[in-house]
Amino acid sequence: AEVLPGQVSESCNPPTPVGHPGIVVPLDRLGDNVKRWFNERNGQTLHRALAFVPFVLQQAYFKNMLDEKNIVIHRGSGAVAFTDASGFSTVTEKLARRSNG
Repeated sequence: AEVLPGQVSESCNPPTPVGHPGIVVPLDRLGDNVKRWFNERNGQTLHRALAFVPFVLQQAYFKNMLDEKNIVIHRGSGAVAFTDASGFSTVTEKLARRSNG
């Protein structure tokens, strides 16, 4: 039978599902298609998560400057806005009725 992503071939005794709590499956027991699936899946997850990592940390990582002994410092300019959107829908509905709204 074809080995599906997340599974180990039936030739393993006993067949062990990958990721089952408390069970570790050696990589050499995984088929190439399973390894490829995991790599693609993990790569997609990491790519999406990268949007939440500040650019200065990404730079430090790729320059091999991140470890437990280094502090990453970045000086830049920016702005912070605190807003309260309560009543926003009411205001926009009133403005929508106006010709210049």
